[in-house]
Formats: sequence, structure tokens, C-alpha cells
Amino acid sequence: MIGKIFAFIAGFFTGTIFGAFALAWFWEWLITTRGGIV
Repeated sequence: MIGKIFAFIAGFFTGTIFGAFALAWFWEWLITTRGGIV
């Protein structure tokens, strides 16, 4: 959940909605593998 919020904001900086989704998946994976915070 937290990862998706950060990724969505970062996605806007990329300028593409696809970038937002890609970053969302990446952040979700990164956070869950590191701290288990969803």
C-alpha cells in the first residue's frame, strides 16, 4: 500500500501512466522483500 503511493507519485514524474504501474510493482516488491510492509 505504502509502496504503491510512493510509486504512483514517482510515476507522475516519469510522465507516463505505464511508468507509474511499473514503479508501483517494483516498490511493492522492494518493500515487501525488505521489511514486509505492504
